[in-house]
Amino acid sequence: MKVTVLLLLLLLLLVASVRVRGEGLLSLVRSNGNNGGGEQLPADYYRSEDRQSVCHVDETAARPSPFCYPRVVPMSSEWTTVLPGQIVRAGNGLNVRLNMETHVKEARYGGGPNDDSDSQGELVAVEASAAAAASSSNDDDRHEPPKPLTPERRRELEEWWEEMHKLSNQESVLLRSSVDVLLKEPAAVADNELVHALHSMEDIVHHVDYAADMVTMGGLRGLLQHITHPDAQIRRAVAVVLGSSLQSNPKVQSAALSDSHRVLGLLLDRLDLETDAAVLSGQLHALGCLLRGSELAVTQFLDLAGPAHIASTLARFDGDAHAAIRRKGVTLLTDIKTLSDAGKALLVVDAAAWCPTFESLLQSGHVDSIQKAAYGLDALALAPLCPSLSDSIEHAEQTVRAHAQQEEPGNNEVFDDLVQLLSRLSIK
Repeated sequence: MKVTVLLLLLLLLLVASVRVRGEGLLSLVRSNGNNGGGEQLPADYYRSEDRQSVCHVDETAARPSPFCYPRVVPMSSEWTTVLPGQIVRAGNGLNVRLNMETHVKEARYGGGPNDDSDSQGELVAVEASAAAAASSSNDDDRHEPPKPLTPERRRELEEWWEEMHKLSNQESVLLRSSVDVLLKEPAAVADNELVHALHSMEDIVHHVDYAADMVTMGGLRGLLQHITHPDAQIRRAVAVVLGSSLQSNPKVQSAALSDSHRVLGLLLDRLDLETDAAVLSGQLHALGCLLRGSELAVTQFLDLAGPAHIASTLARFDGDAHAAIRRKGVTLLTDIKTLSDAGKALLVVDAAAWCPTFESLLQSGHVDSIQKAAYGLDALALAPLCPSLSDSIEHAEQTVRAHAQQEEPGNNEVFDDLVQLLSRLSIK
């Protein structure tokens, strides 16, 4: 971590006051339906007559012709470019950023263990703040000349270095003390001390370097020591910290899959035994963080009959109160099939085990549940293997059409796409 801080200091010394455009320079502005409030079009862009598209004519081309694209961005969990005049649908943990390499606006869906937001959120425009607009007005002027390294400026940088060093030491000490608590014999540590340690670690291990340090300190072993704790609050906190440290962190994922930890098998065993819905939600999140981006984890997951473990777990958590858990399970399986090479090649789903879960989501009356079920059925090619779903698919299609009618004209592209997908599934 100290190496990282030193590199940051060196960078600051070299470029001093360079202005960098990033995520903080974007804001969301509510869209007012047909009026397009909030989404500002450049002078050479215009909306189509049906207001479903944004069009642009490149007058510099040899044979100028209109180029059009959808007004509402087709969103997914991957970063998607937001073109001029486009709007996005809030919900599902919407994230926006200004890509610092390409200088274009981007958005995606995706959240943490508590993100069960509805994808029917309002339409919003992604706009640059005043600072971003000023910095982008002239790309040649994006960088100001470095400030002279005067004695005053040197003292300023030294003070900044001392604060960064102090902060780094504080977090390292806090992480070390928290891991020490986890490594105590379970009978020798009070529950409130354990909860405090886990909550302290949750924010720290989001940083990939600290998460790797945690593994070196023995923190992964300490977490697993308490994964079966009798207190549901502690079990859930363990799952959340585990997921935070695994997310987008190949080093921690590799350590978790090693013979000395075997985290994947432990998580699958806990899914079979867990009785608390909040804990189970955290465990599914941790499992998803371990699988995402790791072909080795997906291969081991399939070797250990992971889909069967999840199916049996979801069967125990039925009813409307647990719809969010079923959505997590279906989304996890869909991601494996669509985002992993091992999943595309090897994943085979037991239709009899999974059809009831898809049926309950389609019958839920909740558009987000219907959407995740439809995407899953399509990706896994399950619709033809679940003949009992025909009535549920028809019911889901009627539900989505009813929601679409409540939307203002021009704001129901997502619903239209979902209706088309459900129609295709019913034909299959």
